[in-house]
Parts: sequence; structure tokens; C-alpha cells
Amino acid sequence: MPINWPLKKANRKLTARLVTLKEIHAYLLEKVPELKDTDLHAEISSTEKLIEYLYKQREVLEGHMLQSKFTSLQPSLDITSEFIEVLHSILRLLKKNTLKQPLTNTTEEAALAVNRSNKTMNKLCGR
Repeated sequence: MPINWPLKKANRKLTARLVTLKEIHAYLLEKVPELKDTDLHAEISSTEKLIEYLYKQREVLEGHMLQSKFTSLQPSLDITSEFIEVLHSILRLLKKNTLKQPLTNTTEEAALAVNRSNKTMNKLCGR
């Protein structure tokens, strides 16, 4: 069995998954009015984690290509990069249409930061 055969098979599977992801993106674009003001924070978080994972995988592929001049990985790298592009587009869509968090809920960290900032300003102004 040639060494490139498993890689070609993997690329076919990745391409099929990429087509499905593009179909999901198109579906979400059609459903934007229904997404408006929906709580999509879990989906946003999941998409961000997936993008982060794919960036790491892309770095691994790039590393292998640089070290061993293994150019047959280029199609896998291209597919991975396209996955990332589509996921970023989906992420923008989700963030744009998610339910906005009320601004009245301040976290403890934010309250401490404001307090420290006020103390610093008072010191600088000699109050």
C-alpha cells in the first residue's frame, strides 16, 4: 500500500466534513432571523474551542512539512485552513445574533478593577 493512500483517504473524509460544515453555515445564514436574540453562548464557546483545536492541528501539519519536506501534507493543511475560515464565519454569525448579556451584572473581578482604578486615580490626583 503506498504511503499516500491513507493520507488521501483521510483528506476525502475531511473534505466531506468540510462540505457538511459549509452546508451548516449556509443553513445558519438562512435562519438568521430565527437566531436573533437567542442564547447562543454554549455554541459560541464550543465553536471557539474547535477553532483553537484546529489552529493547533494546523501548526502540527506545518511543523511536519517544514521538518521533513513532506509536501503531500499540503492538501490536509489547505483543508484545515478552510475549516478554520468557515468556523470563523460561523462564529461571527453566532456572536452577532446571540442574546446580549445585561450590562448590570458586574463580576467581582470587574468591581475590584474599578475600585483599584479609582484608588490609583485618587493617588495620582493627590486626593
